[in-house]
Amino acid sequence: MPDTGTESHPIFRQIVAATVLGCAPTAVTLDNGVGVVHSAPTQRLSFAEVAAVAAAGQRPLRVQKLYRVSQAPHMSPCTAQVVEVEVDPDTDQVRLLEVVTTHDVGTIINPLGHQGQIEGGLMQGLGFGLLEEMRTDEERVGMLSLGEYKLPNIKDIPPLHTVLVQEELGPAPFQGKAIGESSITPIAAALANAVYDAVGIRLHDLPITAEKVYHALQTRAGRTL
Repeated sequence: MPDTGTESHPIFRQIVAATVLGCAPTAVTLDNGVGVVHSAPTQRLSFAEVAAVAAAGQRPLRVQKLYRVSQAPHMSPCTAQVVEVEVDPDTDQVRLLEVVTTHDVGTIINPLGHQGQIEGGLMQGLGFGLLEEMRTDEERVGMLSLGEYKLPNIKDIPPLHTVLVQEELGPAPFQGKAIGESSITPIAAALANAVYDAVGIRLHDLPITAEKVYHALQTRAGRTL
């Protein structure tokens, strides 16, 4: 199991706790990472109680946490994604209607940041799968500005449903698992599968644009372009 060690900042250990306990700062000790205690065993405070006192007095608190990994299990997080698309029969434009992204996760330490990683990675993957195309002509870049090189923006964000399958085992500190890149990887394949399900053509070249859908449909019909 990983070996952990905790050392609190002197402001936390000495000043705040000593004030509440009515003792000298040097008499305040840390009890196995559970709570702050006075040298007398009957006088005991939890971290939450000391933090509440510090917050009421607008005192700063800072805690340093050291994590030493002695053994890491061999495991990788898994991600599965499903998308719903609509292909316009007149223009062959692909419109993304909905995304469900499912992630195998361990302990989520920062829920807001965790979800932000999922959504941010997903939008990068959508840009790669549907919009971003670097055109070249004889090795010269033909995209002169971001007006031509399309990046996803707020209007391109579809209804997104996140499903987290959590287990209490992971290789990172506190049994966490990586999340940063997992939402980027499967989305392009999910888009290609959805287009295939909608119009019966299999595209292997990204991004999936209306022009590529049109050419593939014409080729399947035996028409010369």
